[in-house]
Amino acid sequence: MSLSILHISDLHYVSDPTRCGAFERVLREMTPPLEKLNAACEKLPKRPDFVAISGDLTHGGGQEEYLTLRNALRRLFKDVPLFITPGNHDDPKSLSETFLGKPYDADGCVYTVQEKDIAFVSFDSSAPGEPDGLIRDKVLEKLDRELSALDGATAILMTHHHLIEDQFDLPAAKNAGRLANLLKRYNVAAILNGHTHHFFNSFFAGIPCLTADSVSFRGENLPDGRVEFYDHFGMNWCEWDCEIGFSCRRITDNRYSKKLDSVIFP
Repeated sequence: MSLSILHISDLHYVSDPTRCGAFERVLREMTPPLEKLNAACEKLPKRPDFVAISGDLTHGGGQEEYLTLRNALRRLFKDVPLFITPGNHDDPKSLSETFLGKPYDADGCVYTVQEKDIAFVSFDSSAPGEPDGLIRDKVLEKLDRELSALDGATAILMTHHHLIEDQFDLPAAKNAGRLANLLKRYNVAAILNGHTHHFFNSFFAGIPCLTADSVSFRGENLPDGRVEFYDHFGMNWCEWDCEIGFSCRRITDNRYSKKLDSVIFP
């Protein structure tokens, strides 16, 4: 049995950039993420079996923006299942109610979607006041229960924040060490995440760990403290085969590379 997964991340969709503070010019000047995504999906070799979106669907969006984005993604992907996890720029309540059809869980969202013979498990690494991510104790407890209920079946996990400490010049999500210890007990084929806006392919707790680019923008930290932002597009085409295992191919488009802004954050 094999399964194809389109992994995208960090759309930062917003209808009114003027309310986004230091990000206003970046979000106003970037090529609209849905425009880039539509163009890229026209060139895919086939329709994916599953679409995984690893957080920051909007940039502080409200319910109307999530509804607009959900409808646009439904038009693009038709009946392909969407698998979602919240990011630090998402409104978890609006995301839960619009995309997941679930009541908001203030302790952090953890849920499983079964597709063919594999389970996709989303766990929330976003937390109030923790922009770099925190895997809360209650999230770990719920994740443990979800994985235990699979009774040894293969799982692919998804969260927003990166888990590997030296991966990027932003700190990895807090409590990643406890997560690593938990995952040793289960059959996990891969972990998908976003947040950094930069592709990365490595291992976490011995498990393939794939960070997707963003479909919005990327930032480069400069020595003088500024962050230089550029238009950007990238996504991952992943394949899971019960005999071969997990593989990933990065898809990028260098047409999206213009400088957007330089920002000094407080």
